[in-house]
Amino acid sequence: MQTDCWRVTPEHGFLIHPDPIPDLGLVDSGLDDEIVEHLETVMEDLPDLIDDGFLREVLDNLPTVNFSIVRKRDPRIIERLHLIYTYFTNAYIHMGDTSTQQLPATVAVPLVYLSEQVQRPPMLSYANMVLNNWKRIDESGDLSLENLELLQSFTHLYDEQWFFLVHVAIEARAGQLLDALRRALDAVEVDDPSTVLSCLRELREGLVDVVKIFHRMPEHCDPDLYFQHVRQPLFGLKDIVFEGVTQFKGKPQTFMGGSGAQST
Repeated sequence: MQTDCWRVTPEHGFLIHPDPIPDLGLVDSGLDDEIVEHLETVMEDLPDLIDDGFLREVLDNLPTVNFSIVRKRDPRIIERLHLIYTYFTNAYIHMGDTSTQQLPATVAVPLVYLSEQVQRPPMLSYANMVLNNWKRIDESGDLSLENLELLQSFTHLYDEQWFFLVHVAIEARAGQLLDALRRALDAVEVDDPSTVLSCLRELREGLVDVVKIFHRMPEHCDPDLYFQHVRQPLFGLKDIVFEGVTQFKGKPQTFMGGSGAQST
């Protein structure tokens, strides 16, 4: 994650900056238009493909793509691709009619390559589910809960969207806390107690706001629906064979699942 798109800002906090790319078809990725359209269509149809039982068949037949062409472009393009393939991975492993310990090469090979580029493990993590998985309803508006939509989900349940959007709103609000903390430390260096006190007050107000946002979780996220339908595809990868990935030498791999504990 050592790229400019992950620099901390007062508005975004640790959220990706500028705002996430919602669709690769909107930018010059360097990829073939048909490839981009195919990947984004599968993403858009992901909940339906899961419900209808066609998801694995579709992913088994994904075209082979060389993503090296996008390395020197906007880093958010790589992040969008990584989000896509991590969602493909967890949907394939956890949302099929039968259990499987095999991730096909059509998903595994690009996932591992993209993971190397973003410097994170080949798994669905908080960075994919939250930090790079949102858009503003009003592009000129703020990052409040009322002005946020989730880019990608596994289900059609609004409970899933709300669960992750609460996290996005918390991350955004925390950006101002991080800025206040930085200014407080700078003020300590120059022996400016009035500025330190002002920043500490900002921190207190911000922490109160963060807790208030967190307490809004039950408004649209039913705990039973979350446990039965939302949590399942977020589990980690245990003893999964990444087909076609030479560096793993056919040995099963285990990676932890995504969690709010991964919040930067």
